[in-house]
Order: sequence, then structure tokens, then C-alpha cells
Amino acid sequence: MALALACTNEPTAAPPGPTLSPEPEAPLRVVSTEPAEGVAAVTWREARRVGPETLDVLYVGGKPECDLLVNVRIAESSENVTLTLFTGRRAGDRAACAPVGQTVRTRVTLRAPLGDRPVLDGAVSPPERREVRG
Repeated sequence: MALALACTNEPTAAPPGPTLSPEPEAPLRVVSTEPAEGVAAVTWREARRVGPETLDVLYVGGKPECDLLVNVRIAESSENVTLTLFTGRRAGDRAACAPVGQTVRTRVTLRAPLGDRPVLDGAVSPPERREVRG
């Protein structure tokens, strides 16, 4: 079987398809001191290294006027790091909040550099390993 290649000086067109744009940075949420109802652990999708001991954790949250980040539990060992995020709705807020989720992030600081330790999502049992970018 012979394969022939032709060279031309004509420009080639890019293949058709969508143009991908970079993912915008998710809004930052900090742990709230406001009273909350319906507090529960929520799963998160990925973490991004910001520094040796600092991670941005991405999860799906509700609108900021409805949804609060209540707590972030960090459990570190020499073998792994387990992060558990807890969210709830504003206490006493009976307004109808559409259950439309948006990607948001929170920043966590570890006691020691992450190194090559895996990061686990503590909202599921048993905890599951999540992707760490950067």
C-alpha cells in the first residue's frame, strides 16, 4: 500500500466546530456566620492548587441570596486530605429560590503542603478521590 502526500502553499481552513473559550473563574464563597437551615454536606467536583497549602474547591451552589456555605471540614493525614463542605439556606428565608445551581468556589488552607497526597470528598461514604489541578 502506498501513501502519497501533497504539499501546497495554499492555507488550509480550520475544521468546523465551536470555538472554546477559557472557563471563567467561579465566584468565591466564604464560610458564613449567618444562621442557616437545612444544613447538609455537599459533594464537590475538583480542587485547584493556589499555593503549596492552599486550594480552591469548586462545587455547585445556589444563588448567593439563598445559599450559604456553612462550614468546611478539613481532615489531614500523611496519606490524604479529606474536605467536606456544608451548605444550607438562610434561616427564616421562605422566599422561593429557584434550584438553579452555579459553580462556585471556596478557598481552603491546609496545615501542611499538599504535596502528592490525594484529596478526598468527605460528603460521600466512603470518601471519594477528586481531581486536583495545577
